[in-house]
Amino acid sequence: MPLAFCLAITTIFNAHLLNWTKIFTVIANEEKQSQPLRLLHFTSFHMASATQRLRNDIV
Repeated sequence: MPLAFCLAITTIFNAHLLNWTKIFTVIANEEKQSQPLRLLHFTSFHMASATQRLRNDIV
């Protein structure tokens, strides 16, 4: 397997793992602070956009 391919897969995996970690952190903070879910939607939207940009850069 080419090194570039392995690095691309690792980068995608790490980005998704980081995104899910952020989502769960936001959810936990929402429950603690009882803030509106706007923050969760805002964060999810921006993480989805970042993931799409990452995919576009790799392809």
